[in-house]
Amino acid sequence: MSGRSRAEITEAILRVVAAGYGRKMRMMYGAYLSYAQLEEYADFMIKSGLVYMEVGRGCTGSRSREKPSSTGPGALRHRESQ
Repeated sequence: MSGRSRAEITEAILRVVAAGYGRKMRMMYGAYLSYAQLEEYADFMIKSGLVYMEVGRGCTGSRSREKPSSTGPGALRHRESQ
């Protein structure tokens, strides 16, 4: 089995986040990534402006989740049109 390219993994994460599942555990399971891989890609995607981090207050304390930025869905549509 061959590995996925960086673009394929980024696309998988964007799909999960665009569906409203920005929590890290959901992103890991939805994109089939380990925690270490997700951390690497999340940092890359935040720095690239594809997603942004939203920090809120949940019932158990402070929580954060990734949200698609204005360029994230555009990048996903561009990838789909290829």
